[in-house]
Formats: sequence, structure tokens, C-alpha cells
Amino acid sequence: MRSADRIKRLNPKSKREGLYLDTAEWEEAVEAYARMTGEDTRTIIKNEAKLLVRDCIKLTPPTTGGTGILKENLKKQERAGKKAILDDIQRVVKDVTQLKMYENPKVKKWIDRAFKNHDWKLVLDIVGGGVGAGKDIPPKYHEQFRDKRGRVNKTTGGRFYIRDTKAKKKLNRYAKTYFDKIGQAKAGWLPAARALKLAAKNHYIKFISRHSGKGRVVMNLKKGTKNPFVIVANLEQHAQKHDKGGRIMAVALKIRKEVLQHKIVELHKERAKQFNQKKAMTTYIPEKGGR
Repeated sequence: MRSADRIKRLNPKSKREGLYLDTAEWEEAVEAYARMTGEDTRTIIKNEAKLLVRDCIKLTPPTTGGTGILKENLKKQERAGKKAILDDIQRVVKDVTQLKMYENPKVKKWIDRAFKNHDWKLVLDIVGGGVGAGKDIPPKYHEQFRDKRGRVNKTTGGRFYIRDTKAKKKLNRYAKTYFDKIGQAKAGWLPAARALKLAAKNHYIKFISRHSGKGRVVMNLKKGTKNPFVIVANLEQHAQKHDKGGRIMAVALKIRKEVLQHKIVELHKERAKQFNQKKAMTTYIPEKGGR
């Protein structure tokens, strides 16, 4: 983000690196707010950059996908990430003990015997087909079925059968590898969050801060500088892959612009009210005989 000197006039290299974002409307709002309040532009820019990063963390997956993402609790977003992972895995990995046919004692006996003997072909014959069966889920099995969004579609084939415990130990053991990666995309904002002194509490809790976070922050807020600016970027591969075009940053920037514009409108209203009250007091003429 940059004030006065438009970011679109930065070295064109920044656009090629995917860091380009036209901030003209936001800059105008910053300048208007500074004129109205008399506040130092550097202070406004730093505070706005901090809040922008806070919002970007919330907007970066995982989220619940519903409305009001910015008000979501980060723990809730972590749970949503775990659910998404389990949903994806279970679209292609099936537990035979959860099949309706397994309720039949005779079929249960056939399936249990086939698993005991590692007769995977017989397992597939009994359940009616699939691409495989085994004692455990093969490493990275479900990844081959991901679409461009990184999700496994509900209509995807490729069923692999396991016989799991009631506590789903095999499923959870496989999923844990992916659970440990939750928050990695959000962590790309950590370098900026820490440089701007965004409080860790409620803004980047353990599932985010456990990752080192690959990101970028460049700023010049020195006293006397004519063009104070803060530039932030999330360089995590997962975040880059699923946010081509900088949609998350664009949404967050739009929100910050609208908040500033709302503050300006409210300031205008307050000043108009104060002016009218002052005018009423100076033009008041008491009635004859009044005290």
C-alpha cells in the first residue's frame, strides 16, 4: 500500500511477480481521512496495513465458506479445514464396516475373512468394485483425485476400501499428515503481521503460528518521507496456487476502503451537527422579559 505515489507507478517487475494491486481508491480514502482528522498519514497507513493483514488472515483458507468470514473464530476455521480434509478423503476411501451390507452377518463374515487373508480382489468382488482395498490407506492416495481447487469432487470414482476401527484410527492416522498442514496458507501473512505488530491473540493462533510462513513485507514510514508505504505479500505456495489474481487482498483492501469511507461520512455528519448547534446558539434571541 502506498499513499500519494500510486502503487501502479511502481517498477513493472512487481506486477510480473504477482504483487501488483491498484490501490488508488484506498489511497484517496486515506488522504481524505487524513485531511479531515489531521492525523499523520504514516500512522493511518500503518494501522490500515495492520488491519488489512488481519483481514487477509481470516479470508485465506481454511474458512467455513459462509458469510461473515471476518467475524469467524479462527478455531472454527481450523475445524472447517479438518472437516474439508476428512470429507475429501472419505469421498475416495471407504470403510467396509460403514457399508449397509456389512450389517448382514453372513456378508460381514465374508468381508472379515477376505481382509484377514489379504484377499483384496475378493473384497472388491463382495463390495461391487473399486480400484483397490488394503490394510491401510496408501500414502497420498486421495491427492490424485484433487481438482484445480485442490478438492476431491463428490462424483469422483477411485474407491479404496479399508476395514477401520470404531474410533476410525486408520482414517485419522492418514488424515493427521494433512491436519498438520492446516494454517500453512494463512501463515504467509505472518511476516507482515509481526512486522506491523499485530497481536497474536485471536489473530494468528497456534495452528497458524506453528508454520514459519513465507511472506514479504516492505515499508517506509520514516518521519519526513513524502511517500509513506507498506507493501505486503503472501508467498506461500498453497496460498499462491489458490488465490491467483490476488482476490483475497483485493477483497480485504475493498473492505478497508469502505470502512474509511464510512468513517469520513460519520465525521461529516458529526461536524455538521456541531456546526448547526453552534449556529443555533449564536442566533438565539431570548423573548422580551426573558432572563
